[in-house]
Amino acid sequence: MSIAQFTLCRKCNINLATKALSETKNLMDKNSVNGVVDFRALNQSLNSLDFVSEFAKEPNYKHY
Repeated sequence: MSIAQFTLCRKCNINLATKALSETKNLMDKNSVNGVVDFRALNQSLNSLDFVSEFAKEPNYKHY
């Protein structure tokens, strides 16, 4: 399921983007050595995430 399949309200879009950025930052930290990011590993990690399904678990989630 992709993000494009949902039309979310503005607040949901902001929350989803914030969560995605936070998760990306965490993955960058995990996939770096001495501040140098292994972008191949980071890309694989990002491709395995499903932000929409995770966001749908939130108690205040609504899609229109």
